[in-house]
Amino acid sequence: MPHKQLFVIIQPNNDAVGKNIDDLHGLKIGGIIKFSYGEEFDKAEDSGKLNVQRVSTDVQNIKKLLAGRFHIYPQEINVGFYTYQ
Repeated sequence: MPHKQLFVIIQPNNDAVGKNIDDLHGLKIGGIIKFSYGEEFDKAEDSGKLNVQRVSTDVQNIKKLLAGRFHIYPQEINVGFYTYQ
């Protein structure tokens, strides 16, 4: 399986994001329904190590992030570039 290149959108004034999956434990994470964020992320979510709240659109995730309903929102880098043009 190819490695996914992600970037992470965080709440303003939040520096809680680390450099690996283990650093995300305890954070509320936004995600897209039926989207894979890579094998390591998906396994951590499936095992309950990550608290991922999934919705159907990027717009919903951005609104939830700005409203403080979760800490971070990872996004595949090409999707992010397209979304924020």
